[in-house]
Amino acid sequence: VCEWQPDILITDTNMPDKNGIDLIRDVAPKLPSLRIISLFNGLENSNLGHQDVLAMGAFMVLTKEELHAKLIPTLQAIV
Repeated sequence: VCEWQPDILITDTNMPDKNGIDLIRDVAPKLPSLRIISLFNGLENSNLGHQDVLAMGAFMVLTKEELHAKLIPTLQAIV
């Protein structure tokens, strides 16, 4: 991600190799202008909530239930 320097990153909190929380922690400090949208389904083995993910550097947190209704308006607000 840092190599490509995108404007927007959409990540899931639950991914196979590296979860989205670790990705946000790694990338957000290195690319402060990056708008990170985190798809959040809750972390079963964690006490993290939406506010925690935002504090780590996410621009927006969407639940998977909100995805269809809010993703396009969120992207439009960014650009």
